[in-house]
Amino acid sequence: MEQICSDAYCEVGFYVLNCTIMTLLFLLQEKIAMLRENESLLKTNERLNNEKEKLLIAKDLSDNQISGLTKSLEAMQKDLKDRESQVIFMQGKHYCHVCVCVCVCVF
Repeated sequence: MEQICSDAYCEVGFYVLNCTIMTLLFLLQEKIAMLRENESLLKTNERLNNEKEKLLIAKDLSDNQISGLTKSLEAMQKDLKDRESQVIFMQGKHYCHVCVCVCVCVF
């Protein structure tokens, strides 16, 4: 049987093949690590998006409460202003509510 290549040539070939295999293994390990990190980042992103959605819902509820309270405050301020106007009007008169009620009841 005839030898196809010399021993030195085969050794170089095996060395190159071994280096190539080691490089491929390293690249595969790096890819696996990157895939794991990507998966972790995707989960973190999903968690943060869920938290953001909850915060937006809470903000909408808070905005609605603020709007309702603002309207209520405006109504109370208007009522107070109306009452102040009535007091000023009644102070200008020479009689009070009690006298008016008594007079109406008597007639």
